[in-house]
Amino acid sequence: YDCVRRTPISGSSTPVLTINQVTIADNGTYECLITGSCNTIASQPALLTVYSNTSIVTQPAGNVICEGQSQTFAIAANGSNLSYQWLKNGIPVAEGGKYSGSNTSSLFIANATIAESGSYQCRVSGPCGNVISNPAQLTVNEATTITLQPENKQTCQGFDVSLSVFATGNNTYQWEHNGNPLVDGGSVSGASTTVLLLSDITPTETGTYRCLVNGTCNSTSSQSVNVNVLSAPAISVQPAGTAVCSGNNVLLRTQASGDQLHYIWKRNQDTLSDGGNISGSGTGD
Repeated sequence: YDCVRRTPISGSSTPVLTINQVTIADNGTYECLITGSCNTIASQPALLTVYSNTSIVTQPAGNVICEGQSQTFAIAANGSNLSYQWLKNGIPVAEGGKYSGSNTSSLFIANATIAESGSYQCRVSGPCGNVISNPAQLTVNEATTITLQPENKQTCQGFDVSLSVFATGNNTYQWEHNGNPLVDGGSVSGASTTVLLLSDITPTETGTYRCLVNGTCNSTSSQSVNVNVLSAPAISVQPAGTAVCSGNNVLLRTQASGDQLHYIWKRNQDTLSDGGNISGSGTGD
């Protein structure tokens, strides 16, 4: 007997050829030459195909992205006749929608949302074994979008005023007054929160307010709103009493400061109105 793999194999001269711990190098076509007293004949050729063991040589990598961005997971594997199946949280990923390449070595996720966050792995199958990749965590951060805007406010001196803003995402907040950042202290609290509180407000705090919202994915600002603080009325000139003779004219005068002032004169607690010998009952004179 002389067994050959197209070329003679040294030491292979029995009816049974044994190849221990085959490798890729042992691939080939084998036949046996049988020599007798009269002649030599050859067996039919037998094809030996040695498949590589299935193994992953490059693992997928996790990532942190923002809503609307895309993500690609990729692996590299050794083996023969390999097939792939990507998994999300242990469940096979179906091809279509946001996913493509779910049955290849590279999974593509388009226009990701919070729902695509999770743990991704790839199962690689071949004739010589099935292996699964290490998990790769995908975190999709929510974009910053303002859902509640502050509103214009008008109030009187000494009252409290609050301005509110709300936004999606993981954010920090900074309120501004006339373009200048506010800090907590005095009448101001919540300068770096969603609710700005102005306590015991004064006319100096009249102006334009807005909130800067800085998120993990993007930054934005609220609409600008006006806060109008009306001054409390204050009398600077008091009416003076006088004594006159009947038939003479009398002028009583007062002077006051403040916003949107209205005057009502009274006599003995009774409200006066213009008419007869009375005029200016609704003025300061």
